Amino acid sequence: MKAWFEETSARWRDPPSGGERLISMSEKKADIHITVDEKTLKAAKIRCIEDDLVLSEVITDLLLQWVEGRIRVKKG
Repeated sequence: MKAWFEETSARWRDPPSGGERLISMSEKKADIHITVDEKTLKAAKIRCIEDDLVLSEVITDLLLQWVEGRIRVKKG
């Protein structure tokens, strides 16, 4: 029994892939449909290209900042 435990523990510490993987809820993605005026969308796409960013990551980051209260959204 002790040998089995040591072997199992070694596999847990040193998995075959060579690293550990933690799974969090934030890794799950969901589709969302957002309506944005054409000028804003075009400007955002251009800025993403200039800054070598992915638009969905920018939007996700903005939403996260808003949820955490780090940025405010103007009403109306």
